[in-house]
Amino acid sequence: KSADKKLAPTILLLVRALDLSKADLRAMIVKYPCIMGYSAQNLLSKVDFFTGTMGFTIDETRKLVVDDPRLMCAAVETGLMPRMGFLHKEMAISMEDLRKIVKKNPRVLLYSVEKNLKEKLISFLVMRLRMESRHVCKLLLAFPELLDYNLEDVILPIARYFMSDLEFSPTEFRSIMLKYPRLMSNSLRKIKHVVGFFRYEFDLDASQVKRIIFQGPQTVALSDDNLKSKISFLRDMFKLDTSEVRKVIVGMPTLLMCSI
Repeated sequence: KSADKKLAPTILLLVRALDLSKADLRAMIVKYPCIMGYSAQNLLSKVDFFTGTMGFTIDETRKLVVDDPRLMCAAVETGLMPRMGFLHKEMAISMEDLRKIVKKNPRVLLYSVEKNLKEKLISFLVMRLRMESRHVCKLLLAFPELLDYNLEDVILPIARYFMSDLEFSPTEFRSIMLKYPRLMSNSLRKIKHVVGFFRYEFDLDASQVKRIIFQGPQTVALSDDNLKSKISFLRDMFKLDTSEVRKVIVGMPTLLMCSI
């Protein structure tokens, strides 16, 4: 009975504060039962952080915490507030844009400032790629999941491949990331495979491949069949020989991104 007395007000508070349905509450508790261990005051302070400090509506807050209940397990003063402060003040991301970023990827507010956010945003994007705050904001608005990728295992090996093997400058690689924010969602193996396709199956030289990747970085996500079908379409439609097809694609790589 003592447990019932302790749990019931907490459940009632969550339901009332966020207008939760039984299904929403059940989904949250099944994922993270530790939520039930917090006091009503503790939970209310988290709701207030999202609705008061960050300016989300009740409906938006409900969706955030139902989608990722870990937000209700994070401390306000030592977790949520410093992460929001870093992104808003140090990275100069407006609160309006920050709300958009968090809505797309709530995990942004769960990552360590020192061990994750600073290393990726300041050490990598700002210091290494010379991005300005507006570039970082644009990148995160388009693909906030970038912060989910491991820096050492995923982000840096891809960056090294582009800047060492393909010989792009840091600012050229910055442009590629801004044109194609989802670049890191492709494995390094996949990227190398597409580069190999252009080099050895389509018989382009290194500078031509570099131009295609720079102008149309989304091509690294395309399958061999997709690339072959588009090359064949251009050849057949305009009665081009192989060298002419190469010239057309190198001249306008974005043609490979069009549907046929």
